[in-house]
Amino acid sequence: MGEIWQLERGSAAGRWPARRSPSRAPARLALATAALALALALILGLAVGVGISPALPLAAVVGLAALAVGIRDWRSSVTGLLLFLPVSGIPIIATYPSTGPATLLKDLLFVGPAYVGFGLALAAGRQRWRVPGFPLLPALALVALVVVQMANPDVPNLLVALIGAKVWLLYLPMAVLGYHWVRTIDDLDRMLRLMCLTAVPVCLLGIVEGVLVNTGRGATVYAWYGDAAVAVTQGFAAIEAGGASINRVSSTFSFVTQYYLFTVVMLPVAFAFWHGRFGSGHGRRGLGVGLVGLIALASALSGARAALLSMPLMLLAMLLLVGVRPRTLLASAAAAGVAVIATVGVLGAGIRPLFQDLLQHASDEFGINTRDGFAFALDRGLTGLGTGVDTVSARYALPEVNPFAALGGGFRESWWVKSLLELGVAGLVTTACLLGAILVVGLRTRRGLRDPRLRSVSAGILALVGFIVVYNFKGSYLDLDPMNVLFWLLVGVLLRLPALDRDPGGARSPAAGLP
Repeated sequence: MGEIWQLERGSAAGRWPARRSPSRAPARLALATAALALALALILGLAVGVGISPALPLAAVVGLAALAVGIRDWRSSVTGLLLFLPVSGIPIIATYPSTGPATLLKDLLFVGPAYVGFGLALAAGRQRWRVPGFPLLPALALVALVVVQMANPDVPNLLVALIGAKVWLLYLPMAVLGYHWVRTIDDLDRMLRLMCLTAVPVCLLGIVEGVLVNTGRGATVYAWYGDAAVAVTQGFAAIEAGGASINRVSSTFSFVTQYYLFTVVMLPVAFAFWHGRFGSGHGRRGLGVGLVGLIALASALSGARAALLSMPLMLLAMLLLVGVRPRTLLASAAAAGVAVIATVGVLGAGIRPLFQDLLQHASDEFGINTRDGFAFALDRGLTGLGTGVDTVSARYALPEVNPFAALGGGFRESWWVKSLLELGVAGLVTTACLLGAILVVGLRTRRGLRDPRLRSVSAGILALVGFIVVYNFKGSYLDLDPMNVLFWLLVGVLLRLPALDRDPGGARSPAAGLP
């Protein structure tokens, strides 16, 4: 499954190399600040001199300020990212149809500055980059394959290749940042609390929208999105299941699938927070159950058909992984039951025909996306057609170019099929080893944890990894916001749990002094 980094953080000072002298760090920070100030002055001066729109210097100010924050403290950029992701669709909706710059905001304001700040801290000797347990060899092999396949002659142009490489690789380092961002159990608790608190208004809005659009008052909801309403709902699409018509909503996201994936991530996060923080006291326990039920209901009413199957299955997986207790089982069953009953009541569908239709659809999708998809990919060779040729983002970024020309004009939804199409058999094996190694290491981690709170966190993240492994047969969910960022960030958190179990307060070796 690839090379596994085995460096374990111990309490003995000898386990770490001696810390580099920090004497040059303040000088580097001062130099970087001066460079930022000089760049800002030049940009503003040029803007005034050539008489361009004030939007450009304003964007430059915001961008440079975000970069300065990342350089000063990369953890602040990650915190900002967690705050921004739940509302990241609002700028895209507001600027429709010219959404290009808005789609890059999270990368320019948070992801990029976090990477720069982490890199500078690493260069200054104030930061370690090692992540015990992360499958290094498959990750490096994936990077190499993506870069090599950018030169494939079947790739329409360099921009398609660059977009494909961004989708494949840009968020992979989030696993490193996630590992080092959580230094103590208190850090972990703050992270879970922050994610849950930001999810509540998003899910409440989605539930309100789901009730309105499925009870004949969809015009009210669509008016909130203006001209973007057609795009965020896939042309006001509705799915038929169990004799009911299920309409799609997107809450604060620009696309229904992104909103659904947000609820998928938040379900295990809420589960972990419930068991870790709300595990004592009837009031707190009830609040945790309510949070899980709220997210499950929001997901079910999103209009994504898969939600009606994925939510119960993920909850069951988490219960099995954490160890089923009668009280927890009853509480979880109550939360899921209320969500299902409320969903069925709003949709006006019968429970039995609804789930019969869902199972039939899942079978049909497996045939189309998996069986037929792999046959299609194998017919086009074993070496791959190049980075980006099956990446949906390339289609939206380049409307005048068909990046799917090598595929006969259309794209294949399955992420596993995409791996085979773009990177060949080597790419399929590499991605399978990468996710498989994470799953194996995560299961091993869960077995070794003593703290029940950390076992709950591991159970939630492992359920998310399992979701990605399974549902990537259906779609390229790992390519989409916000899953692409949060998945790798939480993988880093999962790998951090053994260190937190040994040292909850994050005590540092005097010789190392490093986070």
